[in-house]
Amino acid sequence: MNLIITTNKISTKNLINKNKFIEYYSDDNYEEYISNNLNNMKIIIIKNLSDFYDNILYLIDKYNPTKIFLTGFCSSINSFYKIGDIVIPSELSLLIGDPTTWDSRKKLPSIKINKSIISKLKMFAEIAAIDLYINKNVTLRNEINALGYKSWIQKNYLANSIDSNIFTIAETLQKINTPIITLLSINKTYNANQKNSILNLFKLSKNIEPGENISKFFQTYSLYEKNN
Repeated sequence: MNLIITTNKISTKNLINKNKFIEYYSDDNYEEYISNNLNNMKIIIIKNLSDFYDNILYLIDKYNPTKIFLTGFCSSINSFYKIGDIVIPSELSLLIGDPTTWDSRKKLPSIKINKSIISKLKMFAEIAAIDLYINKNVTLRNEINALGYKSWIQKNYLANSIDSNIFTIAETLQKINTPIITLLSINKTYNANQKNSILNLFKLSKNIEPGENISKFFQTYSLYEKNN
């Protein structure tokens, strides 16, 4: 049994809409979706972040999962990632403060992910015909749009994506003795605010929902689970 956990319902909306769920449960803490179409996988949407850890402990005790997939969205800080591309971070870092206080000499709090686990997942992306990248991701407290700040993070920390909360959640999950895999979808490109960007207009014209490839990935992975 694997759990797909998110704090952002939109990231799993496409997956939920495309599968017939035979069981559904909801309370003030979380929503739970179970489908015959997703073998050995359950979708959990955490609503109560203040009791996040206790809710996770309860779900682990209930299902004893083999793996936990933590899903969400991130923004690209390079010029070639597209909307909907999948990122599996090999390392998660936290950059505290606003750009005026950033210092490249300071080592960031970081979590390194077991590469032997995540490298195998590229196969499922290839089967599903989606672009999947393995790289470093940096969590920021506040959203940034200036290209200069994005380039600074990429240059100094060798990261290619940023988000607003994944590091904090992953840090909490580190206390649990269950393999954690973070699966993020690009929902904002590097030059998203440049309205006249021909490249960005091309990306938008493809009309890909950021959560669409998350759905494709898990449906493909589920077929593998069924046959093994």
